Amino acid sequence: MMSKYKDWQPIETAPKNLNQLMLCCGNYICIGRWDGHWSEWEDSSSGLVLRPQPDHWMNMPELPNNELD
Repeated sequence: MMSKYKDWQPIETAPKNLNQLMLCCGNYICIGRWDGHWSEWEDSSSGLVLRPQPDHWMNMPELPNNELD
């Protein structure tokens, strides 16, 4: 049986670069990235350190194709 959470990875395996990732922080999901200066995960839209810190991550999904048929 395939898990519906197969794309989520433990936060310990997340790349710590400037790429934006989907982050799971307890009961909510946000787009964030690693802040090397503070050595913590931050919300990409606000720049604030995430509390609680995320426990899982996944790559951003591809954007939809906006071409008209």
